[in-house]
Amino acid sequence: MANPFGAELRWLLGVFLASLGIAVGLKTVAPLYPLPPTLGVILALVLFPSLVVAVALVWLNQSDNQTP
Repeated sequence: MANPFGAELRWLLGVFLASLGIAVGLKTVAPLYPLPPTLGVILALVLFPSLVVAVALVWLNQSDNQTP
């Protein structure tokens, strides 16, 4: 009998691994490149992740609407 939650679990694992990779990357690489505390840098750091998620959600919504 196939697992009915297999696709959801793979998706959740992918999100978890991507999040883990980003967190480890930030923890190890970010201290090597000190950024100046200017308004532009702060806004970029705050708004860029939200922009990436918004674009991903719009793209996923577009692909869901195109499948019959």
